Amino acid sequence: MEKEEKKIKYIENPLPLPKKHVKRTLEFKYNDPQAELLDDFDVKISDDDDFDI
Repeated sequence: MEKEEKKIKYIENPLPLPKKHVKRTLEFKYNDPQAELLDDFDVKISDDDDFDI
């Protein structure tokens, strides 16, 4: 008896390939003088405020 070799048929890959990494540079001004005022997270709350209870 003669043995037949079974050939495997693969389907085309349906998933997209990963994109290559592109090094980017900062394109906007980083040292904004107003940013220091907005970064103040110590908000002053009066002692009789019950909001955090």
